[in-house]
Amino acid sequence: MPVCETEWSGQRSPIVTACEQGNAADCTYLGNAFLKSSSSENNVATAAKLLQRGCDLDDGLGCTFLGDLYKTGRSHFRQDPAKAAALYRRAWAKGDAKGCISLGQAYEQGAGVLKDYSSALESYRLACLQHGQGCSEYYRFNAQSQKVTN
Repeated sequence: MPVCETEWSGQRSPIVTACEQGNAADCTYLGNAFLKSSSSENNVATAAKLLQRGCDLDDGLGCTFLGDLYKTGRSHFRQDPAKAAALYRRAWAKGDAKGCISLGQAYEQGAGVLKDYSSALESYRLACLQHGQGCSEYYRFNAQSQKVTN
């Protein structure tokens, strides 16, 4: 069963074929492309299906982007912070830096999870090991936490 119907120069797109054959990163890339192309409900639904496939095939970024849909409540997605946090946790387990940052923010704000500053700090620390933006979040939060405890 095709994941989506997309034409590329009159032929079936190689990235669609790769996704259907189980390439997680291509499913995520294609899902993100659908999100960016238009905010129509149909495109968001197709994007979600592709991102779910990427996530299920162990692409952490797919889990993160799908979590973002539930965090914001975009299109027909009802805002669901708990589902978003669960998807960010899956991304965190796969070492996705953006997912680690998003999970840290969820713990910091108590969005879909209980506020847990040590878990937030650990999520930001893991993000820092993966990507520079994670370091800025780690140092910001760590400095903020030091001020609160002193």
